[in-house]
Amino acid sequence: MKKLIFCAALLFCLYCLVPFQANAQQTFGYSQVGYDDITNTVYGSSTTIVDYIGAFHYRAYVEGYLYDQSGNLLDSGYDEGYFIAEVLTIAPAFPLTQYTLYSDHYLVAHFYTTVNIRECDPYCYYCFDYFLDPYCNYCYSCSENYWWDPFGFSFGYPGYYGPWWYFYGYGPPANLETEYIYLGSTSDSLITPAPCPNVTIQIRATFGGSDAVINGMTKPALVGANVQLEALAILSDGEIVQGGGNFHWSAPNDARSDPDPMIPSYFFRAYWPSEGAKTVRVTFTPPGTICHASAYVNIAVTIPDFVSFSAEQHGTQINAGAHCSNIEGVTYTLGCLNTNPGGRKEHGIDFSATFMPPAGYISAPIDSKLKFVQIINPDSRHRRRGESSFECQTSPSVFSPWMLDTNDPYSAFSPSLKSFAEHDAGGLLTITADDSPGFELDGPEMSLDYLSGGDEFEMYVVYFVGDTYNPLIQRVLAKLPWNWKGDVVYNSVYNPPYLEGFSLSSPGPKQGIPSVYVQTPHQGNVTSLVYGACPGEPTPTPTPEVDPCYVGRKYICQ
Repeated sequence: MKKLIFCAALLFCLYCLVPFQANAQQTFGYSQVGYDDITNTVYGSSTTIVDYIGAFHYRAYVEGYLYDQSGNLLDSGYDEGYFIAEVLTIAPAFPLTQYTLYSDHYLVAHFYTTVNIRECDPYCYYCFDYFLDPYCNYCYSCSENYWWDPFGFSFGYPGYYGPWWYFYGYGPPANLETEYIYLGSTSDSLITPAPCPNVTIQIRATFGGSDAVINGMTKPALVGANVQLEALAILSDGEIVQGGGNFHWSAPNDARSDPDPMIPSYFFRAYWPSEGAKTVRVTFTPPGTICHASAYVNIAVTIPDFVSFSAEQHGTQINAGAHCSNIEGVTYTLGCLNTNPGGRKEHGIDFSATFMPPAGYISAPIDSKLKFVQIINPDSRHRRRGESSFECQTSPSVFSPWMLDTNDPYSAFSPSLKSFAEHDAGGLLTITADDSPGFELDGPEMSLDYLSGGDEFEMYVVYFVGDTYNPLIQRVLAKLPWNWKGDVVYNSVYNPPYLEGFSLSSPGPKQGIPSVYVQTPHQGNVTSLVYGACPGEPTPTPTPEVDPCYVGRKYICQ
């Protein structure tokens, strides 16, 4: 019987506790103290976090106090925020010294109601300036603000906790005389390590082509390309230590690396997918000791420098059997893909782009590559021989008239695609390409009596890292806009039987411009283009065939 009564009482208690646990709001308090051996600094971070629902009724508030082992207050601060309040405290560090951070966590009530606490002269409600009207002396104590604590955090029992703690609001709603609700305090501490007076650390970059020590320096690297650093611990007698002891590397969170168990701990290899300043630190602890020595290097992650981007455009040609294009028959082309009838090889346009990596860069040259990517805005219309209506090039894309010109990269082979390992004696990398667009006038696909043909192009130089057809990282570096256009009509007097009416092409030199990260939006591929009815023109109605055996309404054939 007693056992049943005990079980019933236990179930009743659990029943009473469950609703309060389910409905309780929580606030998180956190303290962390750390040591930066590079700057020889101790820092503390004090944080109060209010959950999503609680933030509607409360703001977060925190106070942080950083002490040394003698009880001296080294730094303090406070912060208030809607969801998160955070304070950073900082102080110089001394060897083998204990530092402790105390964080006091509060909630600040959002809402209040004004309550009259005594009878006052109604005249006081119209009194605004005590200094001008002495009768207002007692009016300011007629009413008081009561702050709303809907989740009962004020009923908690504040205490001192470790580095973190969850504070729950279990109590009933309450009106408070002050908006600040003290929840409790968290703390964290550490003892700074002893230095190693007989050990120094050297950092070298293995991809930079130099054995120079780069401790404390700022060295450039190309975005996305691997950087490999080597650390050496040198004892006072000159002995170099790499096999013994422990090397620990630290880098910003955006560093990307593939852990390789075959790489010794004194090597560091990583790349960064974004530009900016990065700091890499290494700490060495000799075997059998608690002291340590450290060093660091700053890395400025960037993109190649623009040197030049230019092109030379040539004139238009009408050719028959001259192999100026991959199109068969009579063609209208810009320049000539192969040797023209005059014996010169004259492409429609020739591109040349030169870029330079930052001086003294320490990333792997073979990782960083340049390529061309070209987009096109096609604009041509023609009329087939014997037809009265025109046809235009149409694209299935409605997003943009611009589309990729066949391939990305424009060409996957040298000299149109190179890595920076292929630079010249001056460290410059130059890539080249050409283009000779054209139209079929009379061939296996169509025979035209009129062509108004041309295209707009934008040729881009793109930096990339990774696979040629699936880059890991890429950046647009420069662009060169160009175009060609002309009208051609059928004329049997000429051989081949076409005459160029006019050309809007502009032969001569052209200059590209730096266009970092900016590329005209485009969609689809020029290979998907087809010819169809021109916009705004009616679809032609086929002419019915006439049977020659009918004359009027009579059938004359036997």
